[in-house]
Amino acid sequence: MSKAFSRVNKNTAQISALGMLFGMVSNAVCKNEGLLEISGERDVSYIIETGNKNNAEILKTFNDHKAKDEDPIPQVKSLSFVKKRVLPNTTC
Repeated sequence: MSKAFSRVNKNTAQISALGMLFGMVSNAVCKNEGLLEISGERDVSYIIETGNKNNAEILKTFNDHKAKDEDPIPQVKSLSFVKKRVLPNTTC
């Protein structure tokens, strides 16, 4: 990336692939009319594996949404971070 581009765009919001995926999944689960028609409205909880450097961004995005007067993803009720574990008789 050129220095000129970086200087002009230094204040542009940056989002990781994981943050983008979090937003896309939230939209798909909470806004997809076909899915809502089949399943009915449901509360959604996310369980995120610890250890990813972008987890702070997911938490910030979640908190930002919840702080808004009109939450864009009201069905998402909780976000938890858990340690990765390998179940017996499985491989990762």
